[in-house]
Amino acid sequence: MARQVINNGESGLNVRTKINQNFEELYSANVINFLTYANRTTTSPDTVAEKLNQLITTLAGASTTLYFPANTYNFDADVTIPSNIEVKPDIGCIFDVDSGVDLTFNGPINFVGNAQLFSGDGDVLGPAIDEAYVEWFGVSNTFG
Repeated sequence: MARQVINNGESGLNVRTKINQNFEELYSANVINFLTYANRTTTSPDTVAEKLNQLITTLAGASTTLYFPANTYNFDADVTIPSNIEVKPDIGCIFDVDSGVDLTFNGPINFVGNAQLFSGDGDVLGPAIDEAYVEWFGVSNTFG
């Protein structure tokens, strides 16, 4: 299971949830569907981490929302998502982080719901998380 590492003493990552999504927000000009992007770049690079790092470099600091449709995205190398990129995963999206790998969020995560979002033995990092749920890490909140 992905290990959650949080330091609430610093400013940075804001994790927000929205009950009512705005459909238009998902398809506005500053939103990139990562799966569509990844499928269009069928040559090098080959892995999710390589493609995401390439996209981050291409964006060069532009404010963007990066939409991840329901799918499993395996991270086999470190990725640091900068503060200018808002990550918007859909329900059914799983970020599977390999052992020894860091997936770092310096920008907001806009995830609706309390379903699992992270898996694997790697680390999920962020300077400060305002709100996160145990379910995101595959833990049930049901006791009994």
